[in-house]
Amino acid sequence: MERFVLKKSQDLPGWWVLTDAENLIVVKFKEHEFNESQKVTFIDDEKSAIGKLGAQGIARVLREMGDYMFTHWYSIALPTPVFEFRQDDENDRMLLIRNKFPKFTLEIQDDCDREQLSEALNAARKFAENYGK
Repeated sequence: MERFVLKKSQDLPGWWVLTDAENLIVVKFKEHEFNESQKVTFIDDEKSAIGKLGAQGIARVLREMGDYMFTHWYSIALPTPVFEFRQDDENDRMLLIRNKFPKFTLEIQDDCDREQLSEALNAARKFAENYGK
C-alpha cells in the first residue's frame, strides 16, 4: 500500500485530501493553496497520535507530506507554474512538465546537470524550428 494517498475531496469542491496511511494523518487543502489552507485531522484520535509520534514526530510527518506534494503534485498544491520538474509516483523518473499551451511532459531518462539539460532542450528547439522546412 502507498504511504501517501491523494484524492479530490468528496464534500468540498476545489479541495483535495492527502492521507498518510502509515501515520493515519489527513491534510485537507484548497487546490493551489496548500500552504495557506491546510486542515489537519487524525484518523485515530489526536491524543493517541501525539502519544505515538510526539509533537516533533507529527511535525516531521507534516513536513514529509508537504515534501511529497511539492515533489509529486506541485501543480495541485501551489499556483500552477508554466514549467515544473516532478518525480513520478515511483520516484524513478524525473519529468519536465509544461502546464501551458502547448502542454507537454518530457521524461528525463539520464542523470544530467542543468547545463547538459539546457543544451539538449536548445537542440530540441532548433530541431522543432527546422522540422518540415
